[in-house]
Amino acid sequence: MKLPFTILCMSVALTVACSIGVSVDKTESWVNDGIGMVPALCPGDVVEPEAATGEILRWQVIVFDFPLDPSRYFIKRVVGLPGETIEIANGTVLIDGEAVDGDVYAQDPPNYAFEPATIPDGTFFVLGDNRNNSYDSHAWGSGGGPFTVPADAIHGVLASDVRGSDTCGS
Repeated sequence: MKLPFTILCMSVALTVACSIGVSVDKTESWVNDGIGMVPALCPGDVVEPEAATGEILRWQVIVFDFPLDPSRYFIKRVVGLPGETIEIANGTVLIDGEAVDGDVYAQDPPNYAFEPATIPDGTFFVLGDNRNNSYDSHAWGSGGGPFTVPADAIHGVLASDVRGSDTCGS
């Protein structure tokens, strides 16, 4: 007679553990309030990123505290990783002197330059998909300020491959 009670207790404990696990893996909802991520995200789109618990990868979209004003948050795509040297020249993003592979997210090639800079350990270089209308790493550093996002400022990572559908404004 004790066996069914034991199984019931184990089932309840497993259910509670699983539900707690799911709830701590999610962060809160965030609203994209700008055009910097068009076409992947339209103004007003709501995102629910996963908690940033693992390795941050190139091309992931992250939600983070804005380095120049931590009371604000931004949503951008990770382009440069810690230790890499990033440069933007002639419409091309270069990593360690080579054109970055896989940049299929940019709405248009960048029409600006960013002088070579090494990304500090524990930080990331981010760009909006709407490269020419995004306030992101290329612009923050122009005044000598921080141009990267510290890992501890990241709230979450969008779980899927976020690509645009050119539906903004339609």
